Amino acid sequence: MRHPPQRIRHAPLAARWPAAAEAAGSRLFSPLDAGRLQLADRTWVPAMVPWRATEDGVVTPQVLG
Repeated sequence: MRHPPQRIRHAPLAARWPAAAEAAGSRLFSPLDAGRLQLADRTWVPAMVPWRATEDGVVTPQVLG
């Protein structure tokens, strides 16, 4: 995995967790209809991650199977 040569020197912004009702009403986990495409929710994990490919960036048979 790639590591930057130096650490970022900026402090992270303060954040707050959403309330349960706020999270339940989020569109992120709601179904999505786009023409004939229907998705159960709006999130997915892309296959473009370092541990799912060879050193050259080629997809492996284990991912396809």
